[in-house]
Amino acid sequence: MFEHSIKVPRLYKDAAKILRDVKEKGSSLKQLTYQCKHRNLKAVYALVAETIKHFTSIETIIEQSQLLEKENRLEPWLARILIMEMLWRGKQLPLQAKPLQTINSYYDILKQHKDAIESNTQATDVIKKVQKPRFARINTLKITLQEAIDAFREEGWALTRYSSESYDDYIAKSSSLGSEEFIIDIHIKELLLFSSNTKFYNHKAYKDGYILLQDKASCLSAHLLNPTPGSTVLDMCAAPGMKTTHVAALLDNKGVVYAVEMNQQRFNTLNKMVQNADATCVKTIHKDAVTLTAEDCPNVEYILVDPSCSGSGMLDRITIDNKEEEISPARLRKLADFQAVLLHHALSKFPQVKRVVYSTCSVYPEENEHVVSRVLDKHSNFKLISARELLNGLWTNSPSEDVASITDKCIYANPEKDLTNGFFIAVIERINSEDLDSNDKIESKNKQTVRKNSESNMVTNENSYENKNKNKKDKDIKQEIKEEKVEMTTNNEQDVSSISKKKKKKKKHLEETERRCIQNYIERTEENVSKKKHKKKKISDQVEVVEETISNTKKNKKKEQSITTEDAINDNEVLPKANKKKKKHSENITEEAIANNESEDVVSKQNKKKRKHCEKDIEVLDDNKTDDKAKHKKVKTLGEENNSKIKMNELELASELKHVENKLENRQVDVEPKKSKKKKKNSEAINETVECSDAPGTKKHKKKKIKSEENSDETLMNKKENVEVKQNKKKKKERCQ
Repeated sequence: MFEHSIKVPRLYKDAAKILRDVKEKGSSLKQLTYQCKHRNLKAVYALVAETIKHFTSIETIIEQSQLLEKENRLEPWLARILIMEMLWRGKQLPLQAKPLQTINSYYDILKQHKDAIESNTQATDVIKKVQKPRFARINTLKITLQEAIDAFREEGWALTRYSSESYDDYIAKSSSLGSEEFIIDIHIKELLLFSSNTKFYNHKAYKDGYILLQDKASCLSAHLLNPTPGSTVLDMCAAPGMKTTHVAALLDNKGVVYAVEMNQQRFNTLNKMVQNADATCVKTIHKDAVTLTAEDCPNVEYILVDPSCSGSGMLDRITIDNKEEEISPARLRKLADFQAVLLHHALSKFPQVKRVVYSTCSVYPEENEHVVSRVLDKHSNFKLISARELLNGLWTNSPSEDVASITDKCIYANPEKDLTNGFFIAVIERINSEDLDSNDKIESKNKQTVRKNSESNMVTNENSYENKNKNKKDKDIKQEIKEEKVEMTTNNEQDVSSISKKKKKKKKHLEETERRCIQNYIERTEENVSKKKHKKKKISDQVEVVEETISNTKKNKKKEQSITTEDAINDNEVLPKANKKKKKHSENITEEAIANNESEDVVSKQNKKKRKHCEKDIEVLDDNKTDDKAKHKKVKTLGEENNSKIKMNELELASELKHVENKLENRQVDVEPKKSKKKKKNSEAINETVECSDAPGTKKHKKKKIKSEENSDETLMNKKENVEVKQNKKKKKERCQ
C-alpha cells in the first residue's frame, strides 16, 4: 500500500474488504455488511453489489490496461471498487489520497476499454429487466384499508380502476400506471399497486409501520393459507417477518402465530418487524424448525412452509454483468433434500393440522413440484387443493408437465407475464375419514367401469369377427375368440406389471433420497454436538482449576484453626497444673477455681462446636459448584455471623472477669481487718499457739487460711492474665481472616 498522510475514505476500505471475502471465501454479502461497523451500511452494500454486477468487465479492463502491473503498490480490491465508482457511477474521486490519484490519472485509458467492452457484448446474454409495479401492503393492524386510501388521496394520489375483472386487463393496467396513480390488487384487497419508480423508504407511513413494501409473491402464500381468526398458525421459516405479520393481520391479532427462526441476526430482525407492525399475537421462537414438536407449538391448525431456496425467481438478486447465474446440480439437490425434510416434518409432527402451504421463490422444478410429489407419496392422509380455484380462476401459469398430478393444482408466477417475482405455491389439506371412504368408493366404481368397458370391447370384437368370417365353422371362431381373450389378459397383465415396476423404481429413488437427507442432517447435528462437547470440556477444566484453588485455601485455613485450638488446649492444661501446686493447703478456694476453670472449658468447647458448625456450612457450600458468586456471598455472611458470635463470647468473658474482680475486692476487704487484729494480739497468740498449734480455731490455723487466701488471689490474677491473652489471640485471628 501507499505511504501517505491522508487516509483513503473508510467507505472504500470497508467495501474492498467485503468484496475480497465474497470472492475469495464465498461468504454472504448480506452477512458481511451486517457485521461491518460502518455507519451507512446501505451505501456499503450498494457499492459492493454494483461491483459484483460488473465484476467481469472490471477484470478485463484491469487486464487490458495493465493497471496492477504498472502500479505494484496499488491494492487490487480497492482498485476494483474505485474503478466501478468512477466509470459506472460517474463520480469524481477525492484527490487527497494517493490511490485515488493514481486511479484518476488512468481515467481516459480505463474509459476507452469500458466502451469497447460494452460495444462487444451481445444483447442475448443479458437478462431482460422486468419493470414490476411497486407493491405496498396496508397493515390493517394499525389502519383500515379505506383510511389508507383516503390518506393517499389527500397526498394527491388517484385511485384508478381497470376496465373489467379479467386477469389480462388487470396486468395491462398495472404495467401502465402513471406516476400519481395506484390500484387495488385483483386477488389481495389490502395490497396496493403504484408505478415502478415510486419510492416509499422515506415516507412517514412506511416508517411508522402503516404500510409494508412486500411483493405480491410473498403476500399470496399467507392469502392462500387463509387462517380463521382465533386459530393457531405456525410459520416455520419466519424471518424477516413479512409473511408472519401478514398472517397476524388476517387473524386480526385473535389467535396465536408461532414464528420460528434459527439464525440469531435474522431472529433479531424478525422481532423488530413484529414490534413495528403491532403483531401482538406473534410468539417468536429461536430454534431449528426441524426439531419442533407439538409440545413446543400446541394446537397448530395452519402451517406456512417457505424454506430457503436458490432464489432464482427474484428479480432484485445480484447477478454478474446482468447475466443469468447457473446453479450447480449438487446445490439444487441439497436444497431440495432440505425442503423435503421440512415439508415432511410439517405433515407428520402436528396432528391437528388442517392446511399447509408450501412456497418458494424459485423457478426450478427440483425445488417445487418434485419436492411436493415426493413428500405426498408418503402421506396418503393429505391431498393437493387447486390453488387456481382458490384465486377464482384468475391465474394463467402452472408448473411443468413433468409431474402430471401437480400440473393443474399448483401455480407458478412468471415475472414477464405476472409482473411479480418468480415463485411457486402448493396448497395441501388433510383428508377426513369421510373423504377417504368416498375416495375408496370412487376407485371401486372406476374399476367396475373399466371391467365393463373391457367386456363390451370384447363383445364388439367378437361380433365384428363373426360378420367378417360367416363361412367358417363355429368351433374355429370360438377358439380364436378364446385366444384373443387370453392375449388381451396377458397384455393387461404386462401393462400392470410394467406400471408396478415403475412405481417400485420411484419408491426406491425416493427412499434413497430420503436416506441421503437424513444422513446429511444427522452429520450436521453430530458436528454441532461435538463442538458443544468440546466447549463443555474446556469449561469443566476451568471449573476444576478454580475448585482446586478454593480447596487449597480452605485446607490452609483449617490448619491455622487447628493450630490455634491446640494452643488454647495447652494453655488450659497448664493452668490447672499450676493451680494444683498452689492449692494444696486450701480445698475450699481450689473448688471455686476448678469451677471457674470448668466454666472456661465449657465456653471453649462451645466455641469449638461453633467453629465446627461453620466449617460444615463451608463444606456444604463447596458442594454447590453452580455459581461462584453465590458461594462468596454465603461465605461472607457466615463469616459475619461468626464474628458476631465471637463478639458475644467476648462480652460473656468480660462479664465473668468483672465478676471475678468483684470477688477479689471483697476478699481484700475481709483480709485487712484481720491483719490489724493480728498485730494487737501477737503476744496472746504466741502463747496459745504453743499449747494447741493444730487446733482448728487457733491463730496458727487462721494464718494458714490467710496464706491460702493470698495464694488464691494470685491464682485469680493469673487466670485474669490468661483470659486477656486469649482475647488478644482471638483478635489476631479475626484480623487474619
